[in-house]
Amino acid sequence: MFSSPDQRVCHNCGTPQREGLSACASCGASLQTTAGSACRECGEENTSDSEFCTHCGISTRVLPTVSFIQAISLGFKNYIKFNGRARRSEYWWFVSLQVPVLVVPLIWVVILIPTISVTTRRLHDIGRSGWWQFVPNVLLISALIFWNIKLKISMFNTELLLLAIMSGSLAILMLIILIIWWVKHGDDGPNKYGPDPRTVGRE
Repeated sequence: MFSSPDQRVCHNCGTPQREGLSACASCGASLQTTAGSACRECGEENTSDSEFCTHCGISTRVLPTVSFIQAISLGFKNYIKFNGRARRSEYWWFVSLQVPVLVVPLIWVVILIPTISVTTRRLHDIGRSGWWQFVPNVLLISALIFWNIKLKISMFNTELLLLAIMSGSLAILMLIILIIWWVKHGDDGPNKYGPDPRTVGRE
């Protein structure tokens, strides 16, 4: 079956279409010709109605937000997985498990490693190294060490006092920066840490 040059052809299955149709009579794909956005995986342009990228085959749809139950499941499933990426919803739902720690400290022992793991993957999602999460802790410990040394040596040692204040202030500043990073939208498409976790088929 041949089509005339001015007859529309379905971009999905190649079947010629009658005038006035909004969807392919053969495969049901939309016949809209408006341009869409770049594929989240390969970066190539696709039409707005494409369900799969015509270049790499990855689904162009975005996964819905991760629920609390899914986040907990993913957190423990990826207990010691320190590579790859994690979505904001996966991170924040899992971190919310820290709240009961205030009541039952033993829970902290159970969720410590998966929390470090999901935090690493969340930082990977914005193209940052997972090691950044430890900077506030190192600075805070440094501040406490300087303060203890100051107390043991002399109450009037201003150098150690300034070092303690400076380390503590930097720890707070770094924690604020980390919170900003944790709420930031992840990189669209793959980055050096792995594929986009928002792409269908990635979770």
